[in-house]
Parts: sequence; C-alpha cells; structure tokens
Amino acid sequence: MAKETLKQISRDRVMPKGIDRQFRKDVAPYILKYKSEPHTPELINETWQGFWGALGKSVGFEYIVPQCKFTKEEIAGIERKHRAVLLLPDDIFKPEGLGKLCKVFPVRMRGASDQKELSKIFNSSGEGGCVVTEMQLFAPNMIAGGYDQFGLTKKIEFDGGVGQRLATYIVASKFCQLVMRGHQFDEHEIWSRIIGSTYEGEALAASSDSNGYIELRRCPPNKQSSNLGGRSEFKTEFWKDFSDPEGFSGLKSHNEVSYFWKYFPNPDSPEDREKRRYIWTSISLGGKGSIKE
Repeated sequence: MAKETLKQISRDRVMPKGIDRQFRKDVAPYILKYKSEPHTPELINETWQGFWGALGKSVGFEYIVPQCKFTKEEIAGIERKHRAVLLLPDDIFKPEGLGKLCKVFPVRMRGASDQKELSKIFNSSGEGGCVVTEMQLFAPNMIAGGYDQFGLTKKIEFDGGVGQRLATYIVASKFCQLVMRGHQFDEHEIWSRIIGSTYEGEALAASSDSNGYIELRRCPPNKQSSNLGGRSEFKTEFWKDFSDPEGFSGLKSHNEVSYFWKYFPNPDSPEDREKRRYIWTSISLGGKGSIKE
C-alpha cells in the first residue's frame, strides 16, 4: 500500500461525512504524524494540542489541553488492549462546550425537535484530563441478549473503568474516523450505551448513521439487545485488583452471583473463570478465603 500523504488526509472524500472540512484540513498534519511515528507521551501531547487547536479555530475558542501522564511503555500496553489515550479539555463536558463540539462533529437526537435539547444532557463528571477509552469500531460489551444498565455498570467496574460520557464518545469516534480514514464507531445499527451521560434521568445510546452523524436516543435501564453494547473510559490502564471486593460489597444474595455469572459463561476461558472467582469471593465470602472450582 502506498504511503498515505497529507493531501489524502486533508482531502480524502471518504472522510468528510460528519466532520467539518476546514477542521479536517487543519488537523491533517497531526494525524499524519500520529499514524507514522511511535506513540510517545510527547507525540500524544502534540497530536491533541493540534486537534484542539484546529477545533478551537473552527469554533472561535481556545482550549486548555491536559498533558499525557503515561510513559511510552504504558501507552504501548494501552494500545495492545485496543484502547487509546485521549487528552480532553474540561470545557467539552459543559453544555456550551458540547454545543461547540457539535458544530464540528454533527450530532442529532431522536425525538428532539431542537438541537438545544443537547443542553439538557447531564454528565457524571465535568472533569476532562488524560483519558483512556476503547477504540473498537463496534461497541464493546455486546453479548447475546445484551446487558441491562446495572449489568453493564458492574462489567465496566470490573474492568477498572467508569461509564463513558457523550463528549468522550464524540471525540473518540471522530478521532477514530480521522485515523482509520472514514470508519467511526457503531455503524450499521450498532449502539453503545453511554451511561456517563443522561438526558432527563435516562442514559443515552449512541450510533453513527450513513451520513456521518452521531445519532442519540434515550436508553432505559432495563433495555437489552444483542446490538447494544456499552463503552467506558479509564484514568489508568490497570485492571481492578481482584482481591478487592469494592464494588460488590453491597451485594448479598446468591441470586446475584448467578446474575453476574451469566455474563461470563465460559468456565474454560481464563478471563471468565477469574471474573467468576472474583464475583463468588466478593459476594459470598466478603472478599476473603479461597474458592475451589
């Protein structure tokens, strides 16, 4: 394959859907460098300074960009898990900041008559920073039948993360689209539950339509579907210590053991087996003792 050029990135007609053309042109040099050079903390900082500088130019705003806190070796470990490091300003988690983001990356909400409805979205946290998130094109945490919101929340906690917020989803999806030349998150009627952002008390679900828009809808807590997964974000690349029962200390009954075991159905899988062990120990033994399988 011929080496990708700056002209291809800035003018490629595969990519304009859902991304402001001037922004794409301004950010192209940084994307090219990101794709062609080793991912060091310095390159991560430079990439995101360029990303937010280009976006700020498009919306008339100057973003304060946090610094990468990971080493080169930690970044490599993060990327082996199909995750990426994002540097996210605090401003994008405010209503007016989300509005600016949506001027460059169009978003529409099903059932909303006016885009001003986006100002009613509430985030679990208003803090940005150096954030790690999954970069799979199709929603992670998709299983046959689907998780409900409670199950997804606990699964994400298992992995050491928290529910993803809408602004994180938008930035990660569009960054993926730039880096992968046209492909963004959750196309073809795949949906991600975004439990870190709510609209009138309910979590959101997000997808990408054929025109490049990010599409939102409400997602009731009991909603389950095989094409509905869920995304998360992390401030560390490490898994939660399995000896720590925090997160399950409030669960008492053996019915709840069965509830979680159904999400890790393969006892021959080391990952499923270890998570089953953690569930049993945390719920049944209060995090103490050993389990025979």
